[in-house]
Amino acid sequence: MAENEVLLRQITEYVWIYPHGKKSERIEPVVGAIITSNQTVLIDCGNSPGHARAIQRALNEIKAPPVSTIIYTHHHWDHTFGSCVFDAEVIACQLCAHEMEKMAEIPWGPKWLEREMRENPLMERSNQAKLLVVDDWSELQIVKPNRVFTDQLTLHVDDIPLQLQWVGGPHASDSITVEVVGQGVLFVADCFYPPPFHLRKPEDSVDWNMLNRLGKESIQWYVHGHGDPLLSDEVMQLCQQMGK
Repeated sequence: MAENEVLLRQITEYVWIYPHGKKSERIEPVVGAIITSNQTVLIDCGNSPGHARAIQRALNEIKAPPVSTIIYTHHHWDHTFGSCVFDAEVIACQLCAHEMEKMAEIPWGPKWLEREMRENPLMERSNQAKLLVVDDWSELQIVKPNRVFTDQLTLHVDDIPLQLQWVGGPHASDSITVEVVGQGVLFVADCFYPPPFHLRKPEDSVDWNMLNRLGKESIQWYVHGHGDPLLSDEVMQLCQQMGK
């Protein structure tokens, strides 16, 4: 692995994360990995084919088994554009599947993105990031989920149950959480974040109430999309500080 490549971080026996990127202009979110002796399940899959290949190299470094399944936490491009690199089943909630259908109709590429920025300057941050991270637009394919649920789904990864729950929230109406049952880990992705920048109003902020409601005694780690995982005590302190 090259010197500047990112390594996976192990959270519990079966749960790993590929950390968020440190360069904010690239918008590289956290990607989760549930790794057993037989398979690897990804929670999101990177913001581009290049990002996904870096994740695969990190998986190879620890000799993880092949990626069998990808779970979309929501439809936003930075969480889904990498899926075309993997030969895997894709799971999402029904609302996410609907959004992915619409995304698949877009003629992604510099020409379309530049036109969108001219028509809506608020899209500049997002679209400039796309232009920065996608090296070859001909290889980008929007992968629609082939397994869809409405409110909740329990997925068994060998002996590890994953509880998928649609929660919505201010950031994206199709957001879900993924609890790794028995491991004390809850992937919350971006569900409690404010809306994306181009939709954000001055009064919008992090919804600490939502994060607090999602918590329960069995959860030790809260893995969110664009920062380091939070321990339960940290979440409690942050909620108290914000008056929640």
